[in-house]
Amino acid sequence: MKYLECAPCGQRAAWITFWVNVGGAIVKGTVGYFGNSKALVADAFHSSADAMVGLVTVISLKISGEGANKRYPYGHGKVEYIGAAGVTVALLAAVVFLVREAIYALHHGSTVTPHFATLLTVLIAIASSEMLFRLNLCTGKQLGSPVLIANAWHNRYDVYTSVVVLLGIIGAMLGFRNLDPLAAIGVGVVIIKVSYEILSEAWEGLMDKALPEEDREEIVEVVLRACAKAEIAHLRTRRVGQKNWIDLGIRLDPKTSVAQAYAARETIRNLVFLRVENVAEVQVEVFA
Repeated sequence: MKYLECAPCGQRAAWITFWVNVGGAIVKGTVGYFGNSKALVADAFHSSADAMVGLVTVISLKISGEGANKRYPYGHGKVEYIGAAGVTVALLAAVVFLVREAIYALHHGSTVTPHFATLLTVLIAIASSEMLFRLNLCTGKQLGSPVLIANAWHNRYDVYTSVVVLLGIIGAMLGFRNLDPLAAIGVGVVIIKVSYEILSEAWEGLMDKALPEEDREEIVEVVLRACAKAEIAHLRTRRVGQKNWIDLGIRLDPKTSVAQAYAARETIRNLVFLRVENVAEVQVEVFA
């Protein structure tokens, strides 16, 4: 974590996202209904789904923040991967709904012209979603939180869907009513691709995928710097939510004394904590 003051921001960012989406759903639905914009009403349903996603995020962060205990010695971090998957499934459901509406509009067309108020509403929605994206992405990266990062990208694609609505409203005002459904289908394809990537990352986290190669190389460098003649017997790493767990085995010269082996173990352990971010525990086993 680069900035320690970011530590308490996870829950705060999740709650801000939740309430903005609740407000957005109410405003979009009201203005869309009375302003003759079916696209804006559909976007209101999207915001409602986002609000539910926000609740999933808050709950996931609360559970994952609980420390390790006797029953769960590795903590509750994996619930964040489940939360990230839930966020993505909700996103996919919203996308399927929007694409279905777009296909329907292509076949049947529309004869109503949206009110100017719908245009202003969408512009405000775009600005709000972009700010939420930046807030969640920054906080998620600082905390190493998969569910916040997933939520951030959900907000970014909310921007894209709102842009689609904006184009549709402008198109309807100018007489190009097929612009909205065509753009919606294109954005839907992009979101499905990103959703697949987020689900893949959540699956890998649940399956205890090793840390990135650069982190593993950093650990090897730490070992060799602390004890040049040491050999690495094994190196097992995994990520549990926001935290990294490292299991390291090193082989020392058979002539190494117990005191020297203990000192080498503690030096390596402390250096790994300093050099690798978000480490929860480092297990170092020494062989001679």
